[in-house]
Amino acid sequence: NEVAKLAALRKPAIQFRTGCFCNPGACQEALELTDEELIQNYKVAGHVCGDHIDILNGKPTGAIRISFGKESIWEDLDEFVTFIDQTFVNKNKTVADETIATTAKDQRCSSEVTLTELYIFPIKSCAAQLVSRWKMDLQSGKLAHDREFALVDS
Repeated sequence: NEVAKLAALRKPAIQFRTGCFCNPGACQEALELTDEELIQNYKVAGHVCGDHIDILNGKPTGAIRISFGKESIWEDLDEFVTFIDQTFVNKNKTVADETIATTAKDQRCSSEVTLTELYIFPIKSCAAQLVSRWKMDLQSGKLAHDREFALVDS
C-alpha cells in the first residue's frame, strides 16, 4: 500500500494493485506465512484484506502487481523501472559491489538476450497461444491481436 501511494505521487502517476489479489491461500504460500502467523496477523494486529498494513513482524502481508496489456506502451515499463530504481535501489557502492562487477567483467559475461518462446493472448484473460512467429505493430510495439478480444456475460 505504501509503495502504491509513492507511485501515485509521480508525474505521470503509476497505478498498482497491492495485497493478496483475492487469493489469500496463494498469498500465504508465496510469502511463506504459517497458519499461526496469519491468525496472529488477524487477531493481534487486525489485518484484513484491503487494509493499510503492509508489514507485520518484519514480513510482508501482500504483494505488488503491475499489469501490462494491449494498451501499454514501452514508456509505461520505462516509467515503472525508473520508479523502482529511484525509490528503492541503494546507489551506495561497497567494496563487495566493486569485486562482483570486476569479476563479472573478467568472466566476459554476455549481455546477449535470446527469446526462446513467444505467447500471445488473443482473448483477454484466457489461455495463451504459443507461436513461433507473430506480426507486430512497429509503431506501437504491440503484438498483432494480443488481448484484442474479450468474453463478456451480459
